[in-house]
Amino acid sequence: MLLTPTRPRADNMAVVDLSELSQAQFDEAFYRTQTPVLIHNSIANWNTDLGTPAYFRSRSRNPFVEVQHNPHGIFNVVTDDPAIAKPKRISMRLTEAADLIYSEAGSGHYIRHCKLYRMPKDFRADVKRPALLGPDKTIAESNFWLNGSNCKTPLHFDYGDNFLIQVRGRKYLTLFHPRHYDNLYPALGTRLPFMSRVNFFTPDLAKFPLYSHADAERVDIELRGGDTLYIPPGWWHAVDCPEPSMSVNYWWNDGTDITTADRVRKRATNVLRELRDVYIRLFHRN
Repeated sequence: MLLTPTRPRADNMAVVDLSELSQAQFDEAFYRTQTPVLIHNSIANWNTDLGTPAYFRSRSRNPFVEVQHNPHGIFNVVTDDPAIAKPKRISMRLTEAADLIYSEAGSGHYIRHCKLYRMPKDFRADVKRPALLGPDKTIAESNFWLNGSNCKTPLHFDYGDNFLIQVRGRKYLTLFHPRHYDNLYPALGTRLPFMSRVNFFTPDLAKFPLYSHADAERVDIELRGGDTLYIPPGWWHAVDCPEPSMSVNYWWNDGTDITTADRVRKRATNVLRELRDVYIRLFHRN
């Protein structure tokens, strides 16, 4: 039996305007409780042309970037899924990539996980530090994402706190609470233990019957230009990009060496796979 996801529903997701939320309030209400929140009007002081093809053509440098193409539109799939081909990787200049991605031929093309430090200096100057990151927080990694239409990121969780900032266009995200770890069939025993074996976009309930329990409590979100979504570590999420869009994300922490933390968490996920309470302890501070 196949279950087809619906478009975003009215879920009980916290939604606030940046002007109504201080750093201290964010820390107390969302960071410490590990609760996702959607923040509107979060990049009002950013360059309004950021992410357009014309913007990239006006930059000081035109670096090579890796563009991935998958005709199925799904990226980073679990390696034992025979239905999805691995994406083709193409190296091209940033301006060429942006022109392609914004064109009709750009469907299924994606600049993914491109480190911000590789981008032109004047581009980096237009991408500001997230307003809700206080001086006690450390940015572990920041990335640039530019997708064509029909690009999807499969169901997975991250090991660090994440601000996903939507600069242009729309993305649809679906979140699942960490308590659904078993119901989402993590790809244990593979090199991607943080990925789900369930193809979220066409889930097979005959093969993954417990998924229906998670689906009943899913949180669906539409992310538009100017929005920031806080995704706590351990929260599963899938992304559907129906149109060309640009995002920036920041993985951050409260001063812990995230590289060391990642190694510990990944080892715990693999070695102690039968001890599900370990997973809860890793990803819940409260």
